[in-house]
Amino acid sequence: MCGLVAVFDSAGIKSEEKPILSRMLQTLTHRGPDAAGEYIQPTLFLGHRRLSIIDQSGGVQPMKDVTTGVALAFNGEIFNFIELREELSRQGIMCTSQSDTEVLLRWFLYRGPAGFADLNGQFSCVFWDPRKQHLIFARDRFGIAPLFYTQIGSRWLFASEIKALVKSGWFKTELDMASLSDIAVTWAPIGNATAFKNVYSVLPGHYGILTASHTFSSQPFHTEPFVRPEKKASILSLKELTEKIGQALEDSVRIRLRADVPIAAYLSGGLDSSITTALIRRLHGERLDAFSLQFEHQELDESLYQAAMAKALGVRHHTVRVSDEDVARNLVEGIFHTEVPTLRSAPIPMGLLSRFVQQAGFKVVMTGEGADEFFIGYDLFKETKVRAFWGSQLNSTWRPALLNRLYPYLAHSPTASIPYWRKLFTENSIKNGHVDLIHDLDFSHRPRWLTGRRLLQFLGQRWHDEALSTTESGLEFRLAHLVKPLSRFSKPMDRAQQLEIDTLLANYLLSTQGDRMLMWHSIEGRFPFLDHSLTNILAEIPSHLKMPGLREKYLLKLACSENIPELIMRRPKVPYRGPDGRSFTQGYGRDLLEHFTSPGVIKNCGYFDEKRVEFLKDKLYKGRAIGFADHMALMWILTTQIWHAIFVDGINVKADIPAP
Repeated sequence: MCGLVAVFDSAGIKSEEKPILSRMLQTLTHRGPDAAGEYIQPTLFLGHRRLSIIDQSGGVQPMKDVTTGVALAFNGEIFNFIELREELSRQGIMCTSQSDTEVLLRWFLYRGPAGFADLNGQFSCVFWDPRKQHLIFARDRFGIAPLFYTQIGSRWLFASEIKALVKSGWFKTELDMASLSDIAVTWAPIGNATAFKNVYSVLPGHYGILTASHTFSSQPFHTEPFVRPEKKASILSLKELTEKIGQALEDSVRIRLRADVPIAAYLSGGLDSSITTALIRRLHGERLDAFSLQFEHQELDESLYQAAMAKALGVRHHTVRVSDEDVARNLVEGIFHTEVPTLRSAPIPMGLLSRFVQQAGFKVVMTGEGADEFFIGYDLFKETKVRAFWGSQLNSTWRPALLNRLYPYLAHSPTASIPYWRKLFTENSIKNGHVDLIHDLDFSHRPRWLTGRRLLQFLGQRWHDEALSTTESGLEFRLAHLVKPLSRFSKPMDRAQQLEIDTLLANYLLSTQGDRMLMWHSIEGRFPFLDHSLTNILAEIPSHLKMPGLREKYLLKLACSENIPELIMRRPKVPYRGPDGRSFTQGYGRDLLEHFTSPGVIKNCGYFDEKRVEFLKDKLYKGRAIGFADHMALMWILTTQIWHAIFVDGINVKADIPAP
């Protein structure tokens, strides 16, 4: 991955503004420490910071076609660039370098925006076409590579990270309060919104055209849904189906091994990273370096499973142990990189892991994101299935007992209170003694969203009332529009899967916890489970085959059991978590919390009710803050306050915080 900046202004760019443009680009040095390039025209600036991975001596950007004048700045990788280059050659179009950047440029000249659908990769890109005075931009179908934009009068700004836009000084930085309430409920801003008012994200799988007359259009180049409502019964046997899945995953790993630098693997101890690491080890043929996170608290630590997998594969295993204080000491700089408040501390250890990988001399890691969404692995899916089963016979006494099988890793499980679930059901639309699953579009996510709504009580009164309004600025309005397309699905599990992809994957897992933590330390992540050849196969498979009974990732386990120890194959799904509130109860963490959330600071920022915040902190310090809601509330409030200090007040993230 790399970093790009684009500024387009039909009124022209002044010569005295060029140092500002260079400073914007310099802000992205962590995304591309190896090289920098600029391309300047009277109405256009294209800037690029490079992390050189493929054709390290070539592929310099921005890249310009000498015949047409079309220029390109590109962040990411096109994994099928070899196949595309061969097709270009058959068409008489020759490439002079070995870089995927040149292939992307020539493919665009050959196919236009329709060619984005041909790309197998992770990318965001900006093309300048001087013939039409058009700026064309695009982002990969899963949203792995970020791209943000804003408009100031006749001027449009694009960048891989929002901090580069902020560095221009051309607009006032404000927190988008609608997005803040979205984060509380869905863990990330909804749709193309960001934490910054009037700054937007290019949607995954979309391309857009910006003209000199300020016409801005955006549309999907990826039109095949990730979850298909009317699936036909497979004509393949289970054996044939799993072989097809296994081959597609192997092909995905193989094509992602294309690089001119060594590739390492993340090994969490779970099934997904274990399978990915095993495939790399088999296809790579050489010794492989694998990197793991370990925690001082046993309920978070997975070192037993990591060691078992590393031993089974014979990899060089590197571990970094993260303490509660490590999380606290790195939180401010972490939020500088996430650019968004977060409900969890989990991104920070991932940032520390990427630092460890960088110090070991690597630039690329393979990791397992996407498997839970597409193979149905989350406990939320099991919970949905149990609740739907119970909802068809609400008077049953034994059906709700199945909920006790969920969340065994939590000391305070949300499934422990059967009265809570009964109340949840009675608030639904009930017909003939059972839950109306046909019209209950947010059935799967309502428990999670109800927990998130509890966080809104900490908002100041003005913002609380606005968040709950039914206007366009209100949370309920946005949630209603989010779930409305789910009416095309008749099955709760299909809705659950689509909604999880829509809300969690691009805007949280691949961004806050993914790209931003990787690129904090100049590491590119590659995600074999996010290959459209694989996801197209999975989109055609009914959910009951993906999860028969409550057996999560059933097909993945059948397809990839080779070389995976039984200890890991039989291990229940345990989500990755960080220490959250416990990092801020004493020592430096407590000092940090008080620094950013003292009553005076809370009041001056104006987002939260200072009395409620003080009550929450008191619960935390006295050990009475238990369960998800309290810890989510604390992280949401603290990281919002840190976000404000960084991006509104302009603090120095390495200096203007409590001394170590």
